[in-house]
Amino acid sequence: MRHRLAIALVAAALAMATAAQTTGDWIYHSRFAGTGIQRLIDTRDCTYYLVFNSLFRYDKETLENEAINHRNKLSDVTITGIYYNYDRELLAIAYDNSNIDILLNDGAVVNVPELKNASMTADKTINDITFAPGHMIVATAFGFIDFDDENWTVRRSRNFGTNVRCAAIVGEYIVFSANNHIYFGSAATHYETLTEMRSVERNNGVIMPIDNTTFFINEGYVYKATISDDNVTFSTVLDRTPIDLQPTPDGYLANFSGKAYYYTIDKTTYATTRVEATEGTLYSQSPQGDGTIWSLNADGLRAGDAEPFIPTSYGIATTPFYLNYNEAEQKLYLASTTDNAVLPKAEVGAQTEVYTLDGNGRWSDVTPPGVPEDGMGNHALVFCPADPSTYFFTTRHRGICRARGGELTAWFNADNSPMGRTRELAFDAQGNLWAVDPNPGSTGAPNVIVLPRAKVLANDVKLSDWVTPTIARVEGASIKRGAIVVGQGGNMVFSPGGYLEQVTFWQPDASTMAARNHATYTSFTDQDGQTVKWEYVYCLTADRNGIVWMGTSAGVVSFNPSQAYASDFRINHIKVPRNDNTGTADYLLDGATVTCIAVDASNRKWLGTNGNGLYLVSEDGTQILKEFNTSNSYLPGNIIYSVACNTSNNSVYVMTNKGLAEYISDSGGTPDHELDNLLVYPNPVRPDFMGLITIQGLRANSIVKIADSSGLVIKQFKSDSGTATWDGCGLDGNRVSTGVYYIIASYSDNGGSSQQAITKLAIIR
Repeated sequence: MRHRLAIALVAAALAMATAAQTTGDWIYHSRFAGTGIQRLIDTRDCTYYLVFNSLFRYDKETLENEAINHRNKLSDVTITGIYYNYDRELLAIAYDNSNIDILLNDGAVVNVPELKNASMTADKTINDITFAPGHMIVATAFGFIDFDDENWTVRRSRNFGTNVRCAAIVGEYIVFSANNHIYFGSAATHYETLTEMRSVERNNGVIMPIDNTTFFINEGYVYKATISDDNVTFSTVLDRTPIDLQPTPDGYLANFSGKAYYYTIDKTTYATTRVEATEGTLYSQSPQGDGTIWSLNADGLRAGDAEPFIPTSYGIATTPFYLNYNEAEQKLYLASTTDNAVLPKAEVGAQTEVYTLDGNGRWSDVTPPGVPEDGMGNHALVFCPADPSTYFFTTRHRGICRARGGELTAWFNADNSPMGRTRELAFDAQGNLWAVDPNPGSTGAPNVIVLPRAKVLANDVKLSDWVTPTIARVEGASIKRGAIVVGQGGNMVFSPGGYLEQVTFWQPDASTMAARNHATYTSFTDQDGQTVKWEYVYCLTADRNGIVWMGTSAGVVSFNPSQAYASDFRINHIKVPRNDNTGTADYLLDGATVTCIAVDASNRKWLGTNGNGLYLVSEDGTQILKEFNTSNSYLPGNIIYSVACNTSNNSVYVMTNKGLAEYISDSGGTPDHELDNLLVYPNPVRPDFMGLITIQGLRANSIVKIADSSGLVIKQFKSDSGTATWDGCGLDGNRVSTGVYYIIASYSDNGGSSQQAITKLAIIR
């Protein structure tokens, strides 16, 4: 019960901290899943554990379970190993870029960047870290470095030109495990090469000093080694292959990956005892603690027989990728993936996994039970306009799933739909669900299928309920790429995403789903009459005015899709003026691979790239307002998988190749004013206007009703911010006729007070 209280307190503190974030702050969201457990180390005052390269610490006095990361303490991001010095009571943290942090017992952090900053062509990967009085010995892919453990200066280092698996000081000896040998010599001698030392042939293993003349070596089996000036002798202690050895009050503990046991080793006789345990669990017991055995598995961290708990985190085991913000629920959805444009290689055993993050900083696993296990992850996740708490997601091989509240409410597969493989999803302006598969393979299935609005939430969907319109030129060679979007005027845009493949536009008929207008391009002409080509299209995103932004392997462009059917169609190849009095400009992110685009409450664009970090640009893209990368910000990684904007609190969520971060932006969010200044444009709406009608001056979650001159409500919807759009269609999906219409906006707050405003709109057909 004590641990449950700790969880509640930490969750409350996290919610308070999240609420107190100010513009420019970053929040890291840690990842915890049982399949990613790497190390568990119990100490006198706290317990450390490393999961999916994320470090956590449980403080035994305060009962705080803390995620320790680059944002709150550490100097770097991706942790590859943790190593504890029980004498000095400090934790050494190794990173993938060869950086090292020292986390002291009082919570302070000392950075030791000498190896990271060393100018050398050799591989600087850290293989292991051991300790001796006054020393921290780091084994690397080129040799070793010996640090003073008081001032963290380099005592000595050697580039042996070979991979050193482990290095340690054992009494008066220094010992190296490399080249399938144990090399040993005087710790006081500075050897220039390994060949200067004595050696015995052994498999490369991890060394753990016991006393001045003995050490363990874990090289498949565990051996006790006794060292002298002339030789090293070995005796078998354990005929098993542990993933680590740790000291305990009575001896040593050996953990095993995925096994339902661990072993203890007596410190006097070296006798071993097998202890039956929970499968897939790591164990640790501090030699300086109270004797409690700590355990770590998918259920969480457990002290003895106490109830386990999991830190505030998300638990997607395969690659977390897709970010989608549900404005109606005010929740962020994070989903796993399969192979796609940014991750071209499918993960073995990838599954569909979905988590949500609410406004209080709480993560919840909403993966619906019953999702087909061999679906191999998903390609898309979209929310239903008729019921935003319902969402649809694809699987790579097993069709489309519909879910609500963590439950699978429908599965559209080969039995009840025309297609069963990978596809992109989008809801059109009328609420019909479109699914596009650019490469159905040899199945003979159509490229495009549509589930009509009336059947989107039905429980009795049959094969005959689907519409299969023929939309030319949506086919492609790849099953790993594809993007679809609905832009201004309900026009749909799709790209298969393959090499040099086309971009297709069509305007669906509201009743038949057939294309009323259709156009295909393999290149565009920009505003200056110049040809714009691409190798790959990565993303298509519609902004708040229905303008579509397209991210490619050569930058980003924008266009109004309703104009694509004209012979003089031009796209906007966005230019950023240099402002150096030369009158010249550069194309926005020219040559950069733009992987994802998100739109915030101010209609600004957040552009994620494949290696160049994240950019914030103005509404029209002509100004780069901010640039984020790992060098100038707390952005975890420069490869951006996806971005999502929370329009209610200005958060921008960024999924990178090195984790999920949240940035508190200055988008201004949704207006918080009275409903006394409604603005509708264009007004009047003339016959040649085919775009979206914009309504400004709202509050978030305002109810907007469109009524005709007799007062009959012909359309109703809820605004998600201070701006809403209307496609000029009634409930039947058809464009309304000439006349005067009333825009009625109303809002009620939690206190029960309400506001209402009305304005007129003239439509001329």
